[in-house]
Amino acid sequence: MDLDPLTFPTIPLPAVWSPVREKSDGNPLALQIEEQAKGSLLVTADTLESVLRLLLGVTEVERVFSPPDGYDAEQQGEWDEDAVTFAFTRGIRILSESRSADELSLRYEVEGLGTYAVAVTADGLDVRRE
Repeated sequence: MDLDPLTFPTIPLPAVWSPVREKSDGNPLALQIEEQAKGSLLVTADTLESVLRLLLGVTEVERVFSPPDGYDAEQQGEWDEDAVTFAFTRGIRILSESRSADELSLRYEVEGLGTYAVAVTADGLDVRRE
């Protein structure tokens, strides 16, 4: 199967995962859910961001009580301070994106690690540190 740079999805929003819609104080379900947060966030995040996170080993998660930088309530829903919500400890954001019929090129800023270029072509994926 070839990758299609024109239709390969990208999501310029921070990944958050909020599986429990109730207060967490003493909630045993919330403690169980916390163990599943890393895998769930990797699935929730943009595919290329998840690949970059796995390659760089920056998959640590933490419980958050306020929206991360770049959170868009209009697209991601109103923030609920009482919900048990997780986000990645280290932020990654898209700096630029360009598409052509032959290539999808993205530049990511990885908090504390610098800038990385990711290119998707019909033949594969290329990741480089800038």
